[in-house]
Amino acid sequence: KKVITNTHTYTPKYGDAKTLFALTDNDPLKPGNIIMTYTSDSISSTWDQGVTWNREHIWPKSLSGGLYNSMSDSSRNAGSDLHHIRPALTAINSSRGNKMYGSVTNETYFYPGDNFTGDTARILFYLSIRYDMDMLELKVCDDLSLILNWHNQDNVDNLERNRNIQVQTIQGNYNPFIDNPWLADRIWK
Repeated sequence: KKVITNTHTYTPKYGDAKTLFALTDNDPLKPGNIIMTYTSDSISSTWDQGVTWNREHIWPKSLSGGLYNSMSDSSRNAGSDLHHIRPALTAINSSRGNKMYGSVTNETYFYPGDNFTGDTARILFYLSIRYDMDMLELKVCDDLSLILNWHNQDNVDNLERNRNIQVQTIQGNYNPFIDNPWLADRIWK
């Protein structure tokens, strides 16, 4: 916690993500495109006012315990931390809402997709440590072992590694659960 807090020397504004995703979530096979979280779709990085894609809080605003309930383009807080927000198709983001993470998507739970379970878990771990947020208490999930399994079953890939490097270049800090995946088991097992 001390390392990722002390090295977090810059917090971009929430509005900055509209252009910073071109660096953090770029599609290496299609210049000018970004990869959508949950679906892996490659979409133009040009901001279209949220018609096609928007900024997804992996930890929903309404479940943040007051850390970032209200967001504007000028906000600088846990809700604008680039380790936390990802580009997502607007329709997916809307249907996800503030459902708890679970092994299926239904009226209560949201499943982030096979390719994003580990990514999601590592973001939740980062937020838990960096901002002292409790996944169970704030009802982001009701089963920590499921989130830990996601982390262990969906290994860190090159896109996630590259994203971590790009965010560290911008903010100064990194997500330690990407560089050192073993930490999650040490903390939550």
